[in-house]
Amino acid sequence: MKKFLLQDPSNTKWVNAQEARAKTNTMNAQIRLLDYPELSRKSRATMDIEAAEARIKNNKFTVSAMASFYRWLRRIPRSSATTRHYNIMTWKERSFVVFYYLHPSLGNSDSEKKNYLQDFCPPPIPATFSNWISKHSYYPKWIPFVENMKLKTVVQAIPAEFRYLLDTADLDLESGVSIPIRFRTPTTKRFLSATSHPLMSRQKAVKVAKKSDGVKYLTGSVKTVTHGRSLKYPTETLFLLDEVKTAWESGNPISRNKISMQLIQKFDNIDDSEAPSEFCRVMKLNEGIISLSLAQWVRRRLEGASWSIRKESVSQKVPTNWVAVALEASNKIRAKLKACTVLINADEMFINFYPRDTEFVVPTGTRRVGSNVASDAKKGCTVMVSAEMYSSMILPPFIVMTATHNGTLARRFASWRDNGGDASVHFQPSNWMDTPTAKKYIDFLISLFPCQKIGLIWDAASAHTCQEMIDYLELKGLMYEFIPAGLVLNHADLWSVR
Repeated sequence: MKKFLLQDPSNTKWVNAQEARAKTNTMNAQIRLLDYPELSRKSRATMDIEAAEARIKNNKFTVSAMASFYRWLRRIPRSSATTRHYNIMTWKERSFVVFYYLHPSLGNSDSEKKNYLQDFCPPPIPATFSNWISKHSYYPKWIPFVENMKLKTVVQAIPAEFRYLLDTADLDLESGVSIPIRFRTPTTKRFLSATSHPLMSRQKAVKVAKKSDGVKYLTGSVKTVTHGRSLKYPTETLFLLDEVKTAWESGNPISRNKISMQLIQKFDNIDDSEAPSEFCRVMKLNEGIISLSLAQWVRRRLEGASWSIRKESVSQKVPTNWVAVALEASNKIRAKLKACTVLINADEMFINFYPRDTEFVVPTGTRRVGSNVASDAKKGCTVMVSAEMYSSMILPPFIVMTATHNGTLARRFASWRDNGGDASVHFQPSNWMDTPTAKKYIDFLISLFPCQKIGLIWDAASAHTCQEMIDYLELKGLMYEFIPAGLVLNHADLWSVR
């Protein structure tokens, strides 16, 4: 074949190049073919051998370094490489690669430049890394780490056997990166890390993430392989947690037996013509009793969601540093709501229609006095007591009673204020205000103070802090702030006593 090719003098340089290529090892050949396509067998064009050799010498990654790199990779079994590295990287470790990619002196946000991946051993799969920097759902996971990261931290993360490949003489090890605006897209989910906020300790960040909806703490030490096994009964779990949370926020915590009975009433198959659901069959809901499997499932779901089963006398915990918390909240409220022309403090309270009597008319000389009629603590209504600060005025009451949304009673009392009534009366299935009724309360405030800059201070109930409610407040142009957990507004109780 060589003699045949040399019959044409124009092939001499190409044949010499192929002989030089054959003398190198397989790895050298791969690097040359990737970086210098003119050495391919398909290329018959003339070329400058000296220029090609100069480019090879200037290549940052030498053949020996790449050889050691692949020798290290060969020690990792192919079947376990993915399991042992790609899936067990924490987001702190993944953020090192993203930092390298964004740094102007390193990757410089060049998606075509693959060399920065070679500094990390083993490097992430290019398609995987592309997801980190292209999908919106991944941005909040690495941004908390990257925005506070320094170059020296990233250099230390590179394995020692590959660290010498990076020339740090001309680099500022204290430099960081500027995260482009395209990565800071709006999202309903927030992520916290130990370095997200300089004034927030790691313990506080973990607690905030645990107690707040839509907030997740990103750890830098515990390996997060996957999301874990998917929830088997998501609808039933959501119903369970919603009922428990609503009962706790109303001040009347639910018992374990009661929530089990509610699950039976909600998900058992009353119609015998239909086949029972898997949840009904496994939990034995049609047997008329609380089965062992149902009790165990309820206990595990509650423990997984940070709820505990306790005896009576549990009350809301007052922070030991409540004075400092109150002062901090006060300063935050004053700074945020400074531009308001109307400032409203609002708090819900439950008024019982049939309070238990403590004094009875009984025959003289009776030693034991009591009643066989139990008081019904749920017969009543919720009243949102609102006070306007600048005018020292109590606003008309916003009353919430038990009925269906937009039902007969709701339609009957919809024009109550228009017909001369002072209160605004609304109806919903539960006692305490839900999100649709909270929206009506916002509309009620706007009707009282049209064309005003309204500031609202109220408690951090789930119906007030959910994303749907936050979006509605911003849509209506209301400024708002929440009272921290463990603190209360006193005007509701004081006004009701009066």
